[in-house]
Amino acid sequence: MAQTYVATLLDGSETIVKIRRPGMASRIEADMRLLTRLAGLAERRSSDIARYRPVEFLQTFAKNLAREMDLAAEARACERIGGYLEMLGVKTPAIHWELTGLTINVQEALGGKPASRHPATDPAGNAQFAKRYADAVLRMILLNGEFHGDPHPGNVFWMEGNQVGFIDFGSVGFLSGARRQEIVRLIFAIANEQIDKVADLLLDWAGNPLVDRAQLVMDLDELIAEFSGTALAGIEFAAIFDRVFGLLRDYRLVLPPDLAILLRTLLTAEGFVRSLAPDYNIAEETKPIVMQLFAERFSIGAARDHLAKVRSGLLDFSASLPELIENVTSVARSGTIQVSIDPASLNHLTREGHRSTPVKGPVVGALIVSAALLADQSLLLAGIVLACAGLALIPRWN
Repeated sequence: MAQTYVATLLDGSETIVKIRRPGMASRIEADMRLLTRLAGLAERRSSDIARYRPVEFLQTFAKNLAREMDLAAEARACERIGGYLEMLGVKTPAIHWELTGLTINVQEALGGKPASRHPATDPAGNAQFAKRYADAVLRMILLNGEFHGDPHPGNVFWMEGNQVGFIDFGSVGFLSGARRQEIVRLIFAIANEQIDKVADLLLDWAGNPLVDRAQLVMDLDELIAEFSGTALAGIEFAAIFDRVFGLLRDYRLVLPPDLAILLRTLLTAEGFVRSLAPDYNIAEETKPIVMQLFAERFSIGAARDHLAKVRSGLLDFSASLPELIENVTSVARSGTIQVSIDPASLNHLTREGHRSTPVKGPVVGALIVSAALLADQSLLLAGIVLACAGLALIPRWN
């Protein structure tokens, strides 16, 4: 797709120049159009193939290729992810933007050498480098949400002092906040051996196909039980993923494209780390990252964000609450739903025996609005006011 060269700027700076091959964009675009048409034909003719959604996969693949062909987009990704990695002490190349564009990328030449060419002769240094590399990959995925999609040894630099550097951000993975929350739910479900929830999440990711759910739960239970009592230091992720993929194939479940990129990244990282430090204990090293992820997931700030969404909905809901309560009351008493309201119905609702009912509507609406407005100042006070609104809805029995 591109060719790289070493170059020296007029000020003496050593750089790497990446140039896209001529005609590559049109060639790849034509290939992807052909592949997508063939995939669509296969989907229409075979329900078995359609389950794997090859057209959707190829569309995602085409987007990733288009992003890789835009060398300026690669540079922007390098800066975005590099800003996060810098806080971890991980180096990424600086971009010479005055020389960078759609078909050319000029960036700083990192010190050190690619990890694929570094002699693995120092066990202590290898373990230190492996720890820093794995920590960076996991934090990019779980905490940053945007991560290097192809962290193989050729794209990782072994720098002075066993420091880590990343290059080539043409392949980038994304995990939305919602997807990361789902991963947290999956971790919780597996840790607590809530196999039903694990099955529900996998089925949801696969589009809720018709499968033998009871048998799927049994197979998942067996798979998780097999590894639950074993130290993770002695487990190969490749073996686990092979078992998981086999289970997915058996039930014809397909993961979303973003999770497929995630798994590829984890497999690449796991193989590299294991080659450097076979005794690396990913369980111990991952624990602080997972704890930070849980803390962010259930932090006061996250609760406030969620409550702000609830408040917005409550404000909209409370505006029509008096009318809603009046309509519900009418339905409950008559046993029918009124399509239109005539004067007789209005007279019926305002009879002496029912005058107390409409009063609750404005009161409850006011309480809900107050709770929503108080949420930014005091979650406890807002909760108390909201509880009062609930009590006001309970009917009084004489």
